[in-house]
Amino acid sequence: MGRKLVTVRRIGAIKPIEGADRIEIAVIDGWTCIVKKGQFVVDGLAVFFEIDSFLPGTDARWAFLEKNFIDWNGQRGFRIKSMKMRGHMSQGLLEPLEDFPEIIGVIKDLEAAHGRSEAEKIVRGLSFEEPLGVQKWEKMYNTWDGGEKKENVPLPAFIQRTDQERCQNLPDLFDEWKDEVFQETTKMDGSSMTAYFLRSDSDKTTSLPEVDSSVPQTALLHNGRFGVCSRQVDLGEQDKNGRYFWEVAKQLDLANKLSRLDRNIAIQGELCGSSIQSNFEGFPVGIHDFFLFSVYDIDKQKYTRPKEAEAMARKLGIKHVHVEGYFRLGDIATDIQGLLERAEGKGLHGKKREGIVLKHVDGGFTFKAISNSYLLKHGE
Repeated sequence: MGRKLVTVRRIGAIKPIEGADRIEIAVIDGWTCIVKKGQFVVDGLAVFFEIDSFLPGTDARWAFLEKNFIDWNGQRGFRIKSMKMRGHMSQGLLEPLEDFPEIIGVIKDLEAAHGRSEAEKIVRGLSFEEPLGVQKWEKMYNTWDGGEKKENVPLPAFIQRTDQERCQNLPDLFDEWKDEVFQETTKMDGSSMTAYFLRSDSDKTTSLPEVDSSVPQTALLHNGRFGVCSRQVDLGEQDKNGRYFWEVAKQLDLANKLSRLDRNIAIQGELCGSSIQSNFEGFPVGIHDFFLFSVYDIDKQKYTRPKEAEAMARKLGIKHVHVEGYFRLGDIATDIQGLLERAEGKGLHGKKREGIVLKHVDGGFTFKAISNSYLLKHGE
């Protein structure tokens, strides 16, 4: 399921900010937003725009943000980021429901069909980024092949894109999962990388882009096809922006190692190094590496258990992201704030870490807690 960027939320609390006459804090599930004083009331419904929502500048409702518009993906608009005001975190944008007739229309239709109480339950499970033209802001990369620009080839449809829900979006987390055991790992700040292998007899090979077989290609193996991807793009071996992805894949001999498994599989992890994401993890110059965090069974279309992923890293002779341990969720924290506090800590080389990831022992449910100090440092 894709991330829900625009949702209808009920306001849980309104808190004053000492010394502030015009602003206050609205609490929405696990998020806090700084808002105009008196604009919202406790238990009222509002529209919440999550961090990294990109609001289109063509919508007049965002004119008040125009001085902070940016150009992204051929468009002009506003990117929502974490910020700190008067010593308080503001994470997201909260707007009055009455300003969005598109959403009010959906609510009225639902009320007519299901009644008011059930309509609210349904609408709070919906996401409204599409009708509002809101997109998820992500760094954009051009892909180059042999010196010429070309269209990006998307991540293969048979592989699930790496994405975890933030703990703040899981209001019932502790009610439902507090007695369950999770693997806790350190979240690393790099680029998401996927390496996959498809056997020759897989019917999914026909969905892959053609490879020029007239020159040696790591992707072409005797028993199948190997590929390397960023979070969104299947990178060709000659793609300029795939340079470090392919260099590390070759350095670790991933093509031959996955080929020897002789199964349809994808391994996913974090590509980190001196040339990746401003080297937040503090690698020496010229050093890059891959840290596995999950294994995706292409035939079963599901992730393996965390323990199996750890075993796979050992079998392939590659690194796994640091495992803090396996814990009952209720022993890690008792609420969302506790998880956010636990997310603070040191990373691989002693620098402040991005946060933590928790995966249920059966591999079917995972979420993340991102360090607030990390978000502020990176403007996210």
